[in-house]
Amino acid sequence: ELEAVLAQIMAFAPKTNKINLRKVLVESVDTLAWLSEYQDLALTTRPPDKFRYYSPYFEDTVLLEERLWQFIKLRCTYVLKEAEPLAIEFSPAGEVKGMEIATSKGVIKVTARSVILAAGGFSGNKDYLAEYYPKAARLDCSFRTGGTKGIVLDLVKDIEADIIKAQRIYFVPVLFPAQKLIDKSQYPDLMKGIWLDRHGEDITESALEVLRAGSEKDVTDWFLNRAGQPFYLLFPGNREAALPGLVPVFSLTQLSSQTDIPAEILVKALAGGPPPYYLGTLELQPLYNMGGLAADEQGRILKHGAAIPGLYGAGETVGWLHGETIFPGLPLTEGLVMGRIAGREAACFAGK
Repeated sequence: ELEAVLAQIMAFAPKTNKINLRKVLVESVDTLAWLSEYQDLALTTRPPDKFRYYSPYFEDTVLLEERLWQFIKLRCTYVLKEAEPLAIEFSPAGEVKGMEIATSKGVIKVTARSVILAAGGFSGNKDYLAEYYPKAARLDCSFRTGGTKGIVLDLVKDIEADIIKAQRIYFVPVLFPAQKLIDKSQYPDLMKGIWLDRHGEDITESALEVLRAGSEKDVTDWFLNRAGQPFYLLFPGNREAALPGLVPVFSLTQLSSQTDIPAEILVKALAGGPPPYYLGTLELQPLYNMGGLAADEQGRILKHGAAIPGLYGAGETVGWLHGETIFPGLPLTEGLVMGRIAGREAACFAGK
């Protein structure tokens, strides 16, 4: 039924690259069959948790990675862990001929006919945001600024590889101090509280309007377009209505001190509601970036639209799998499916 699935997706998203999509669908089915041969690599999931953005979750991603790594090492000629690529060396003809790599023992040079870049792509750090998403560079970014994506950014610039979708950043409201990611399932809970900007203006009505619309993009745009970021979320005297992780405040004076909002303004916003008040801060944070290296359906990294001979991409390094948002399970497609494509193609190229 592959052709039927392909036709349905193309009808829903006609701008999708059909060649790439067909390749991913075929390889995804093949990868599932490959995984089923190895029972010890079975994926297990955690029970659903409304305060986690991803569900289902892998029970132990580290263990899964180690098992996959052990399996791959038996079949590879050369594998590096905890090493950072510094440069890729090319022949006069423009083909890959090796890499310069930083390890704990110093810088080493590796001779290779093909190289797969598979460590993440780009992170949400401020330098990256300032370059590709200036509008969001003013955000505090105190929640998730790391990730593995930044490791190849300088390397990519040196080899002039094509970068796509770098300006597409997936943001999510984060509730502090609990550091809880708020997804659409929590929007009804947010509607029960009182929203104040940092000056004490009651913006609850505006917030409810955008939350009722239910679009994550609308919520992101609303956060980005308001100068009063971060926002305070208050639940006056109602523990049952409050979200877990909020801080109880037992007096108006204490509340004024923690928010730097004058007490007379808070009195008006709270409409005389009695303490305790349950307080949290909502901030917009960059969760994930859709960007990455441009690659063709064989996993070959592109430069000015043409494949770089011997250079391949897998994992989050590859950017064309993403659309406007992220979906549970996509890292499996990026890592396992694109990894198998890139690995097979790189081996074939090196063996020619």
